[in-house]
Amino acid sequence: MGVLGFAPEEIRTAQLEAVREIRPSHAIIAGGRPSQAAALERDGITTYLHVPSPGLLRQFLEGGARRFVFEGSECGGHVGPRASFPLWEAQIAVIEDFLDDPAHQADGAGIEVYFAGGVHDERSAAMVAALAAPLTRRGVAAGPLMGTAYLFTEEAVAHGAVRPLFQRQVLAAERTALLETAPGHATRCVPSPFTASYRALKERLRDEGVPDRELWERLERLNVGRLRIASKGLERGPDGRLTETDEQRQLSDGMFMAGQVAVLRSATTTIAALHHAVGQGAADFLAARTGALSAPLGVAAAPATAPAPAPLDVAVVGMACMFPQAPDLASFWANVVGGVDAITEVPRRALGPRRPLHG
Repeated sequence: MGVLGFAPEEIRTAQLEAVREIRPSHAIIAGGRPSQAAALERDGITTYLHVPSPGLLRQFLEGGARRFVFEGSECGGHVGPRASFPLWEAQIAVIEDFLDDPAHQADGAGIEVYFAGGVHDERSAAMVAALAAPLTRRGVAAGPLMGTAYLFTEEAVAHGAVRPLFQRQVLAAERTALLETAPGHATRCVPSPFTASYRALKERLRDEGVPDRELWERLERLNVGRLRIASKGLERGPDGRLTETDEQRQLSDGMFMAGQVAVLRSATTTIAALHHAVGQGAADFLAARTGALSAPLGVAAAPATAPAPAPLDVAVVGMACMFPQAPDLASFWANVVGGVDAITEVPRRALGPRRPLHG
């Protein structure tokens, strides 16, 4: 289940009450805070925070959060400021720095991250696995998170997640569109009559000299409910009730949110086939590419780790040293720092009465 952490207080409170009542196994908070995630965790709901920047990730780690989603701007719906690869690489570096800092005394266990934004097949999932390898070696749980890819599954329509028109729209998409309401607030969707009318209205309001803040608010209100019209064919009437719409209104007034994956796919699939592609298929793809690239680059395959030898029955119970002109360790280091010359003749008593120096 997804929750907007930045929603108005009364709306967010009502949403969180509904979440606690339904008790989903997992929740994702966009624009949230560690305290919001912790509150749901206390209710037994595994909760992840969307983290769009390295600076925010540092704050969240310090704030005790350990479950994150790193979603690049290739995603559908509201997009962040960074594309997937730059974001993923930066966030991995932040986690590595956190684990390396002795002050935290932390290992990777307990940290869980999902990489989102463009994952949909063997190649893209293998990219995630390769990029996340430094984290997984240290015990961090990592994996891909998909959204748009599921819009292409037969089950999405068969079980009512979206209406057939929605799937037809993403299947036919040759590009995506970004609808910006305000600086830093943009929504990715596939082109439709609504995207054209949205841009025309935005230009008209600007030409009329509407102040920026009023413009942003009017565009935000215009977007409300558009995804529901596109995906479910449902519209909220003046009395607050949801009513069904026909496909013509669904097409003209709906916002078909989808990521750039929509441009890369043109056929339906099944959930089983999709999961195999990003699971075992990705593992096989990564192994094949690793093998194909290793030989030309002269990189030898990593040797198998030898088993650790059995421990020896030896116990070190103490150690001692004798230092010249230093009865203790502190005196020895003081002599080193002070440049004391402690070289003298070997005392006769150390050699015995008639023992020669050279034999």
